[in-house]
Amino acid sequence: MNLEDLEWQSRTLGGISPRLVTMLVEQGEVELLVQAASERGEWFCAQAAALELSRAGEAERALGMLEPFIEAGWNRARWERAEVLLEAGRVQQALDAVRPEEEGLASEWMCHDFAELLVKAGRLNEAITVLTPHLDRVDSVHPRRADRGPGP
Repeated sequence: MNLEDLEWQSRTLGGISPRLVTMLVEQGEVELLVQAASERGEWFCAQAAALELSRAGEAERALGMLEPFIEAGWNRARWERAEVLLEAGRVQQALDAVRPEEEGLASEWMCHDFAELLVKAGRLNEAITVLTPHLDRVDSVHPRRADRGPGP
């Protein structure tokens, strides 16, 4: 498995589709997802298995599902790891795993994602601090939100 394979898999839904993964989760087939992720490098299986294992209190096993993808340089896997760590109550570790470098704070997307994680961690003031430099560009961060029209 390498970064190009993962990007292709995500972009083209190659391998086991997210829809099939969802059905397997609904059927309680977490071990089958673990096997597909471990043996075939199936990202969607690893992602779902990590989430389910994390919910079941198996944080270390969940982290193990994500590790090969993190080693391959898959950024989404880093964010999934942060979610697992947060779920396990390892807040500082979760935040440190994806905290943007100084230059990363210029990226609206990175700041939005990091602020969302801060809110989940109960650190609302820090989230506001991270987002403040980007407030004038809210629509550029999430254009689909601009399409919603006026709020209630």
